[in-house]
Amino acid sequence: MSRSDVPPTNKKAIKCEDCGKWVTLQGYGGHRRFYHGEYQKILKQQLYNQVVNLRAKDKITKPQFDSMTQILSPASTSSMQEIQYIKDFITTLL
Repeated sequence: MSRSDVPPTNKKAIKCEDCGKWVTLQGYGGHRRFYHGEYQKILKQQLYNQVVNLRAKDKITKPQFDSMTQILSPASTSSMQEIQYIKDFITTLL
């Protein structure tokens, strides 16, 4: 089962305390690691470096740069969905 806003009726599931999504007991560990753990920190750092390079090459505007760096800062509590949106945007520019 993937993440869902409604609890499943056919499997045991729990609600993630961080994001409020329902996940199966079996998938909870991976969900925590992928969506709320080290992977997210590493991905944010990689994307931040790419955003800085894009700004240096003048491929993104200053307002775009500011909004993306705010989401990608280590102190931000951005969601994986926001990070994925930035990743997709960067991919279109490369």
